[in-house]
Amino acid sequence: MQIIAIVAITCLAAPIWSNAASTGFRVGEYVADITPPIGTELAGFHKPPGKERRSTSVRQPANARALAFANTATNPFVIVSLDVCAVSQEFCQEVKE
Repeated sequence: MQIIAIVAITCLAAPIWSNAASTGFRVGEYVADITPPIGTELAGFHKPPGKERRSTSVRQPANARALAFANTATNPFVIVSLDVCAVSQEFCQEVKE
């Protein structure tokens, strides 16, 4: 989960802006690979401790996607999409900050 938080925060901190004038409407996008490491516990299997079902390979990479909008330098708006089932409260707090 720590890797995902770092990627999302980096993604929000450094969007790729269009070449529009700094006083006009700006849009930027970013995609980052957030594939969890092999051995990560899989969601939805609810096995007892010690018998968790864990990933053994990567069939399809997971991504974080961000789309940033701004009409002024102080009023940005960002939509973030993650290819994961859930994130922790700590992760949400870090992204907000």
